[in-house]
Amino acid sequence: MRRFATTLLLAAGFAGSLAIPTAGAQQVLMDYIGFDYESPIVVPNTLGGVGNGYVGVGEVPLINAPLVVDYTINQYTYHITGLTSSLRTVNGDFVVVEYSGPGTLTIYEDSKTSGTLFD
Repeated sequence: MRRFATTLLLAAGFAGSLAIPTAGAQQVLMDYIGFDYESPIVVPNTLGGVGNGYVGVGEVPLINAPLVVDYTINQYTYHITGLTSSLRTVNGDFVVVEYSGPGTLTIYEDSKTSGTLFD
């Protein structure tokens, strides 16, 4: 498994998509399909309990410029780590969790023929 992109720092309150500013607009850098979970768990049985860690892992089916990819021979896996729940609010049926970092997003590139499947 080879690291595709250098580790990127995520801003607090990661909202599920990563965008980069371009001339006052935003451009989607990547899309993902995956799983997220809490680790370590400081507050048991409470989703987003203050102090609980956030981890995400899965497939990256779309990566846009400025990153250059080749989906014909490679597959891509993302891994998000280093975020900790810093604020949890309940608003009716919704739970809003804010995370603080620094967090990291790492994208791995693997050969479809000789690499590992998505982890």
